[in-house]
Amino acid sequence: MKERHSSKPLGSTEEALHRIETPCGFSSTADEVAEGIDLSGKRAMVTGGSSGLGIETARSLAAAGAEVTLAVRNTDAGARVAADITASTGNDRVRVARLDLVDRTSIWCVPYFFVGSCHFRRL
Repeated sequence: MKERHSSKPLGSTEEALHRIETPCGFSSTADEVAEGIDLSGKRAMVTGGSSGLGIETARSLAAAGAEVTLAVRNTDAGARVAADITASTGNDRVRVARLDLVDRTSIWCVPYFFVGSCHFRRL
């Protein structure tokens, strides 16, 4: 049976227009959500990918075939997690990018991580 997740009352116009039916619920794991989905050729960036839910999200995306970038403050921890994800999924397209939200240079460089080097000019 599908779980219903909505804060709107049943039958409201807004709910009817925006309701998404899914077999997944509050207790679903990342692997259950990604089951049967082929993410080969897709890129995913997971912020906070070196701990907690970020690790499991990144692992599930990698297992589904995605190229995964772990956006992390601590790149040493990120590298350890990336190696573990590669070992457990067989996906060698797991990378680490430094992202520290208090460092503007770090923020500006993350998009360039996907397309090339981070050379920019401050105005």
